[in-house]
Amino acid sequence: MATRRQYKNPPIEEAVCELRFNASEWDITWPGQLFNLTKDEYSGKPRSQQQSIVSIEPGTGLTVKPELLKTQLVSSDGKRLLGIAPGTFSIHELRPYSGWESFHKRILSSVQSLLKLANEISISRLGIRYINRIPITEESAELSAFFTCVPDKAGNLPEAVVSLFARVDFAYPQDDSIVRVTFASGDGSTDAPIVMLDIDAIWENQSSPLVLTADKDAIKKFDLMLCNLRDRERDVFEGLITDTTRKVFDAEVSAV
Repeated sequence: MATRRQYKNPPIEEAVCELRFNASEWDITWPGQLFNLTKDEYSGKPRSQQQSIVSIEPGTGLTVKPELLKTQLVSSDGKRLLGIAPGTFSIHELRPYSGWESFHKRILSSVQSLLKLANEISISRLGIRYINRIPITEESAELSAFFTCVPDKAGNLPEAVVSLFARVDFAYPQDDSIVRVTFASGDGSTDAPIVMLDIDAIWENQSSPLVLTADKDAIKKFDLMLCNLRDRERDVFEGLITDTTRKVFDAEVSAV
C-alpha cells in the first residue's frame, strides 16, 4: 500500500487521470452532450485546442499522430477540467489539490457521465499522473540532497547545471503497467531553483482492452485498477524524495 502522508504545503501542480479508448466509439456530439450533463460543476466557458500525440515506438522511432480537436470543460474557478477528444478522456485538477478522496470521487463521477454517452468503451490505456513543483531551498545544494535518484554528472562536464531534463520508464510486466518518471527544470519564477517531478503511472494493453460499462462489476474492476495505479505513483514519489524534501513540504508557508 502507498504511504499516506499529508503535507502542509503539497507540491502537486496538476493531477491528471487519462483514459484512451477505441476512437471508433467516438461520436462528434459527445462534447456538447458532456457539457449538458456536467454544466453545474463545469460552468466555465468551454475551450477548444488542437492536440498532436507524439510517441516513440520500438523499431519505428518518433511518430506524430494527426492533430485532434480537444474540448476542455472548465469549472468556474478554472481549477478543475474535463478533456474530451476522439479516443481520449481526461480529468484534471490544478493547484491547490483537494486530496485523493475528492479527486477519486470526481474521476468516478466523470467516467459515469462518459458512460451515459456510450454504453460501452474499450479502454486500452489508463494513467494517473502527478506533476510536482519542488523548490530547491538550500543554496548550492546538490539534487541528491532532495532526491534519492537523480541524473549523474558525466565526464569532465562543468559542475554548474543550468537546465535539466531526464526521463525513465520503469516496467511492471506482471500487470502491463509502467511508471514514467521525468525530472525537468522549472520556470525559475521564484528565487529558489525549481525541479518539476512528473510521475505518470500507466496501464496499457492494446490487444486486450478493459471493456467498461455502467455495470457495477465493470466499474469495480476499473476502480481497482485506478487505485492500484494511484498507490504505485504514491510509492514511487515517496521513494524518490528525501527527508530534506519532506521538510520543505511540511514548512509553514504563506498561501500559494
